[in-house]
Amino acid sequence: MPGMSEIIEPPAGAPMPASVPDLLGRGRSAAEAGDWIAAAHAWVQAAMRGSLEGAERATRAAVELRLSADAGSAEAAALLAGILLEYFDESALPLAVTYAEASAEAGNPAGQRTYGYLLVEGIGVEPDPVAAAGLFRPAAESGDDYGTFNLAQHTDDADESLRLLARAAGQGLVEAGAVLGDRLSSMDRDAEALNWYLWAAHERTPGQCTRRAAGTATGSAPRPIRFRRCAGTSPCSTTVTATGFMKLSSWRRAPHYRRTGYARQAGSPASRPPRSP
Repeated sequence: MPGMSEIIEPPAGAPMPASVPDLLGRGRSAAEAGDWIAAAHAWVQAAMRGSLEGAERATRAAVELRLSADAGSAEAAALLAGILLEYFDESALPLAVTYAEASAEAGNPAGQRTYGYLLVEGIGVEPDPVAAAGLFRPAAESGDDYGTFNLAQHTDDADESLRLLARAAGQGLVEAGAVLGDRLSSMDRDAEALNWYLWAAHERTPGQCTRRAAGTATGSAPRPIRFRRCAGTSPCSTTVTATGFMKLSSWRRAPHYRRTGYARQAGSPASRPPRSP
């Protein structure tokens, strides 16, 4: 196993995301073709980047997703659970838990990551961090970027945690690179931390990341700054959590390090009540 002295280098670059108009167009085309799973994925991605239309269409797609989930689609169940958790109000929580658990039991990586988050936070279920870690690991092993990011917070192996954060960053989760910079800085590995801060700043151009990198380079930053994905204009300013569909809501405040994978940004519509079963 590599030691703590192993140098962890940033990837050449994160995958380039599609533009919001392209995502919205993909969603409309998929919906017209009757592929509601692909449509909802595209609209959620648009909503995560601040699109009002994406958020609105994602919530409307919940009805079609439920039909697919009830017919046995674990992918639809995971996506539906994430949308219910992050785009609907708290009355949708029991239904979200049901579909997240069903998807996780079917072995879907997004379902494992989402239900694992509920277990960590004790949202709608009894808290069980051990069981959560047992779900994050297979999600990570399946290549799920948010599952990888979450597992990094639930392993006792410090070396593995660093490698997982680096892997998640390479899969396109830029926030993982910024968190990795924090970890390395806290270990006095400032040269590596600087590389990761600069990489995160280049990939997402957040001013706070750039300032942190400058502080590390000059020795003026006395302690790590927690980098958090934003529900506003700066990617480094509020909270990150755990399903990959995330929004901040009045009934839940999650720790800074876990992600759901469905985070919507400011500008999305207010949470709406769930549709009738």
